[in-house]
Amino acid sequence: DDGLFLGTDPDEFWSKQRVLDEFGNMAKDSAISWDFEVNKREIRISQDGAMAIVAEQYFIPVISKKISIRGVSHARIIDGQWKIDFYSWSLVPSNADLIKMNMALEQ
Repeated sequence: DDGLFLGTDPDEFWSKQRVLDEFGNMAKDSAISWDFEVNKREIRISQDGAMAIVAEQYFIPVISKKISIRGVSHARIIDGQWKIDFYSWSLVPSNADLIKMNMALEQ
């Protein structure tokens, strides 16, 4: 309930209700598939075993078939169970594609 929810646009600072509404609207559209497969994953667990950083990389075709998405989360053990207390995902173009994207935006 006290989450900070940021969308993909710089102006998207959303409430929890707005996030639920957006995902609810997307779920209603049967043409949208959110299927994806993680192609890279790194997990780093703290020395005391109480926290972890998880980095994943994947493509979500409905967003982009050519630009990777990278998700990074922080998890910690709360009441004996792993809970994610931070998650961030971003579009991660290749360096060569980033140059092309910047050139396209200049036109």
